[in-house]
Amino acid sequence: MKHRTVCDIREVGSVTVLRKLAHLHRSPVSYAGPDIYGHPVYLTRFGSVERVARGDGRDPTLRR
Repeated sequence: MKHRTVCDIREVGSVTVLRKLAHLHRSPVSYAGPDIYGHPVYLTRFGSVERVARGDGRDPTLRR
């Protein structure tokens, strides 16, 4: 039986790198929500691959 990758999730170094990957694969960058420390998290998906990156500062949707 051949093994298949169901989902490959990895974090990239910055939102800039994430945007470049998204552009390369022609996929949109989406806002995923805050991490447990209150930083914004963004993601892009292409096929079974998902890449995420944490933004700088506090999440814009969280109340201060």
